Amino acid sequence: MSAWETLFSQRIAVLRSAEVRSLAMRKYLDALCVFFWAATPVLISLLTFLTYVLLGNHLTAAKVCLSMHCCHT
Repeated sequence: MSAWETLFSQRIAVLRSAEVRSLAMRKYLDALCVFFWAATPVLISLLTFLTYVLLGNHLTAAKVCLSMHCCHT
């Protein structure tokens, strides 16, 4: 390679490295968003039932099934 090709290949390598880091961070953020999108209904249901029990109420299977049906349809 001639002198200018080495310089350009070094510049391209630096820019490509920054691009790969940026794409990796974007994909990690995307995976985190997908996880929270899928986990949010489960977490909300669990927190709702936990709050109901901590307030001194008795949780039965019938109440759980009814609330799950009403909230998720």
